[in-house]
Amino acid sequence: MITILKATSIETNNAYGKRRMLKVLLEQGHELGIYKTASLMKKANIVAIRPKKKHYYPDSGEAHQKVPNVLNRQFNPGTVNTHWVGDITYIRTHIGWSYLACVLDLGTREVVGWALSQQPNAELAIKALKNAIQKQQPDTTKLLFHSDQGVQY
Repeated sequence: MITILKATSIETNNAYGKRRMLKVLLEQGHELGIYKTASLMKKANIVAIRPKKKHYYPDSGEAHQKVPNVLNRQFNPGTVNTHWVGDITYIRTHIGWSYLACVLDLGTREVVGWALSQQPNAELAIKALKNAIQKQQPDTTKLLFHSDQGVQY
């Protein structure tokens, strides 16, 4: 019986758990229950491999205007609170996806502002930027903010 389980597991690329494996065995004429199937699978070290959840990135719906790259890969400005960069990170948690927007000061290489949300939208990016401005209180006339110009920015 274990050889049949191993063969079925190989045929299905380890995709079948105890219920689907039981269904296959019953279709082949074997008489056993779900607990016996689970026990045999455990003895044979057969574990179903579940596919990871796929994350779908947001679509802007319409083309947005790109602004020129003023920073031009000059990531070492040498001054504090003059060059900030921002990005959003996708974090998978036990309750679903969470999104962390960070604002980094290139002069100090420190996170100066951040925000966390359940939706990766423009509001999240704005909250992170407002958080950074509130904490650092920079001269906004001399401040350059750079991002990847994704949908949220």
